[in-house]
Amino acid sequence: MVEAAGFLTLPAKVTRGLRVVPGDLFFLHEELPGVLSLGIYHELLADNWEALSPENRWRYLEKFLGRPLTTLSHEGDLAIPEELFPLRKGENVWLWVTSSGLTHNLLLFQKGKNDHRTPNGDNGASEAAGSVRDAFAVGGLRGPVRSPLIAESLR
Repeated sequence: MVEAAGFLTLPAKVTRGLRVVPGDLFFLHEELPGVLSLGIYHELLADNWEALSPENRWRYLEKFLGRPLTTLSHEGDLAIPEELFPLRKGENVWLWVTSSGLTHNLLLFQKGKNDHRTPNGDNGASEAAGSVRDAFAVGGLRGPVRSPLIAESLR
C-alpha cells in the first residue's frame, strides 16, 4: 500500500536482497499503462558494455539518459513523478522483482489499470508481469531475490 502520495516505499527485505543503499539511483520507465519499470543505476554500470557494439552502446546509453531518475532515501522511499506514474496514498500496488544476468528490474503494478480477473479470481498481475518479463527476455528468476518477493503486495 502506498504510504505517502508520490512515494514508493521499498520493503527492507527488497533493499537488502537487491543490495541497494540510500543514495542509489533508479531509472524509471512506464512499460505499459499501470506498469512502471525501475532499474538500478549501479547495476547498469556494472553490466558488460564491451559485449555491445559501439552503436548499440550509444543507443542503450541514449535511452537510459532520456529516462527520469530517482534516489533511494534513508527511509527506503523512491519519489515517483506524478506525471509519469501517479501514486495515491492508500492505493494498493504490487512489486515484482526479476533478474536478467547481472541486473534486476523492478516492476510496479497499479491495481485497476488494465485490470481483468483471471479464471482463478486474481487481478491478472501475474499474467501482466509474465508478458512484461517475456518482453525483457528474462529466462528465469535468480540472484539474491528469492521467489517470495516476485509478487508482493506492498501493504
